[in-house]
Amino acid sequence: MKTRPSAIHRAGIWFPRDTEAPQLVWAPIKTYDGGGSDGGDEYYPAFESFLGSTDRPLLYTIPITRNERRGVNLPHYISVYYRDWDEFPNRSSHHAVGICHGMTSVLGQWNGDLVAISGREYAAPFDTLDVTLADFRHVLDYFSTHGDQTVRETPTATSVQAVRISCELERKLRGHEVFSEVSVQNRFWGSSTRSPLAEMLGVPLRIYTSDRENIEYGAADLLDDVLGGGLHNVYATVLDTSLDSSRESWGKSSKVFEGEVIILGDNGEELSLDVVAHLCRYCVEVLQPLFRRAISGEISRDDVLKEISPQKLAAWSPSHVSHDEMAQPAVDFSFVVGGTVEDSPQLTDGPV
Repeated sequence: MKTRPSAIHRAGIWFPRDTEAPQLVWAPIKTYDGGGSDGGDEYYPAFESFLGSTDRPLLYTIPITRNERRGVNLPHYISVYYRDWDEFPNRSSHHAVGICHGMTSVLGQWNGDLVAISGREYAAPFDTLDVTLADFRHVLDYFSTHGDQTVRETPTATSVQAVRISCELERKLRGHEVFSEVSVQNRFWGSSTRSPLAEMLGVPLRIYTSDRENIEYGAADLLDDVLGGGLHNVYATVLDTSLDSSRESWGKSSKVFEGEVIILGDNGEELSLDVVAHLCRYCVEVLQPLFRRAISGEISRDDVLKEISPQKLAAWSPSHVSHDEMAQPAVDFSFVVGGTVEDSPQLTDGPV
C-alpha cells in the first residue's frame, strides 16, 4: 500500500458488492468533538467511498471476537461495517470464501458493501490497528460459519451433537428415523423456540428450524399422495405446548412445526438421543392426552401439572423402546391455537 494518508487512517479490507476481489484500503477514523452522550468525543469511520453516501446514515457493525471454524478466541476485535439498507448480495465475500479449500460460499448471506477493520466498533484511531492477513482469514472463516445450518451425519472438529426429529414424509422419502443423532456447527444458527414444557420436565431445550428447507415443500401434497406421509412434526409441536395459566393458549401449541427440526440444549449444549426421545414420547403419549382432557373439562389443570415433573418423566417406561420402531403419532390439531377439534383427527394414546 501507499504511504498512510494521515494519522487517523487505518488499513482495512473492503469487500465490494459487485466485484470478485476484496481490496486493501485506507479507512479514515474521524473524531466528532463532544458528540457523545456524556459530552465526550465520538469516533466514526468515514466510509462513504466504500459503503455509499451519508444520505443513508444507518451504519451497522458485525463484531468478530472468535473464530468458530478453528475454535480460537481472537486477541482483538475485528469490526465489519455495513449499511443495512442494501439488499444486493456481496459478490466479493462470496467469491473469497468459495475459493478457500474446504469452505462453503455464502452468496446471499451478506448484502451490500462491507469493510473490515481491526478494533472495536466506533473506536478512536489510537485504539484501531491496521488489518492483517490473519484478520482477513478470520473474517473469511466467520463468513463461512455464520448462519451455517448444515446438518451432518458425522461430526467435525467444530461441531456438536444434536438430535434431529423428522416428520413422517422425511422418514419415507429419505429413510430417516423419527429421532436420530446428527452433528451441527457449534453455535448452530437458525430460528429457535424455547420449550417451557421441556424445562418443567428438567430438560431445558430449544427447537431449531432451518431456513434452508430439506424437502421441496411445494410438492408436499404430491409426495403425501404417493408416499402417504405428512409434513407435520408432531413431537416438535407438542414440545411447544404453553404452560401460561393466564392465557387461553394454556395446553396448546402456538404453531405447527413441519419437516425436520433440530434439538439442542437451551444454551446450545448437546443433548443425548435417548434423553430427547424419552422426553418427546412422554409428552405425546402421556401429557398430550391429559392436556386434551383438561381443555375439555374432564379433569383439572392441577391433575395435569402433577404429571409434569422430572421424577414422573424418569419413572415412566414407554411401551416401545426401539428407535427403529418409533413412528409419528396421529396428528391432533386441536392443540394448535386456531385449530378446531371437530375437524381434527384424534390422537391415540400411543404411536400409530
